[in-house]
Amino acid sequence: MLKDNLTIAFYTKDRHKAVGKALKSALGTTPKGVKFLIVEDQPKTPFRLSKEYKETLFTEDLFISEIPRKSSCGQLMNRCIIDSDTQWVLFCNDDLVFKEGWFEIAEKYYDKFPITLMFNFGACLINKSIIPKLGYFDERFLGGNREDQDMMIRILLKDIPHVNTWDETGESLITHEPFYYQSACWNGEQNEKYFIEKWGSIDYGALCKAAKEKSIKPNFIDGDWYPSYTTKYIREYA
Repeated sequence: MLKDNLTIAFYTKDRHKAVGKALKSALGTTPKGVKFLIVEDQPKTPFRLSKEYKETLFTEDLFISEIPRKSSCGQLMNRCIIDSDTQWVLFCNDDLVFKEGWFEIAEKYYDKFPITLMFNFGACLINKSIIPKLGYFDERFLGGNREDQDMMIRILLKDIPHVNTWDETGESLITHEPFYYQSACWNGEQNEKYFIEKWGSIDYGALCKAAKEKSIKPNFIDGDWYPSYTTKYIREYA
């Protein structure tokens, strides 16, 4: 069952109000047995010391991973996958709100698709067994921009089964909190240049179409950023 093999992982940077609300909404709408993870990007004040953490009154399994260096979104999403000890990981932005019924939607799709996008890549459910074929997020993307588009192009190129519940079915029970747009975030302007260097264009729609037709390939080979974990996933989850 999904609830017995799932970690919900949030990555964040000094946005205690955002991640505290997201965590509480996920906790209140998720069955017992699901694990939780917070991946913090070089926090000035750790979430575990915040009033938001204390107010959460957390009683479930929660692990907090404090990354001591400045990281990109791609690196942090990779850490969400790596630092979770379950086969399924739902890695999330820190400014989401989970509504009743979202977990039932996840259960509907998880055994059919190794990747379920529940708020595009803002809330992505992934089975670790797919990592050896798909690879991790490209860590040459800095800040936070285009690394998710790069991942989708690779998903299409490699014919990875996936579903986007937010886009394709209208079942959007995980939503965004626009209040947090102006707070701490990741600058990703430099990623535009790298994206063009890698794919030859900035036109995401055209690139997705070409990926489905198998008429493009990247100019750079995607590296295996964490080969020991890839091997572990082959052994334990494949």
